[in-house]
This record gives sequence, structure tokens and C-alpha cells, in this order.
Amino acid sequence: MRFVLDENLPPPFARSLNTLSERDGNSVAHVRDFVGPAVSDVEWIAAITTGEQSVVVSGDRRMLTRAHELQALRASGFTTFVLAAGWSGLIFWEKAWLLTRWWPTIIELGTAAPSGTIFRVPHRHRPTMIRPL
Repeated sequence: MRFVLDENLPPPFARSLNTLSERDGNSVAHVRDFVGPAVSDVEWIAAITTGEQSVVVSGDRRMLTRAHELQALRASGFTTFVLAAGWSGLIFWEKAWLLTRWWPTIIELGTAAPSGTIFRVPHRHRPTMIRPL
């Protein structure tokens, strides 16, 4: 399965998670691998929709409140994980640690959930807390 991190997460996260995920046959890319920086959410969603099925991990919780972005996300059929509000207060290393801690759950749910499912990932790690919206 291909996982794609959006512009709101640093590219090094994608590279690190890719290295860790390869052993299980998964790949992790950053949206900048497909489009340049500062591209709108609708544009990058369209750009990665044309390839293989993907699971998106987004640090932009506003995508869920902007009708045109949510519509593009739903139309793509991507299973999506959106980081909850508490993530924005974490420093780089805390985010890296927590995202890595959540990663096995994201892989499990991302590969098993029906296409188009959207999950919110809390900033505290309790696997039972991650639920579809």
C-alpha cells in the first residue's frame, strides 16, 4: 500500500516512515514527490489520484471543514488520517515519535478500512481512540 503525507508534515517524516515500512511491502511518499510546494489541497489530491490506491496522512484538519477540499478528498476514494488539533502544539521530535508510534495502527486501519474512510488521529496514543469520522 502507498501512504502519502501532505504538505503539513515534514518530508523527512515520509522518508523515515518509508524506510521503516518497506519491510512490510508498503511505501511512504510526501506530496512534494508528486507536486511542488504550496500547491492547493485540491490540486495535490488530483495529482496523486491518478496513480495507485493511496492512504493519505494529513496534518491539515481544516480539510474537513472546507467543502471543496473535503469533496475532493471524498471523490478520490482515499482512506485518510487527519491529525487532531493537539498535534499542532507538538515540537518536531514529539510529532516524529508520536507519528511513528501510531504508524502500525495507521497501516492496519489504512489497509483494512473501506476506501474513502476518514479517521482522526488523536495526539495521545491509545489505539482504541482512533475512529472513523
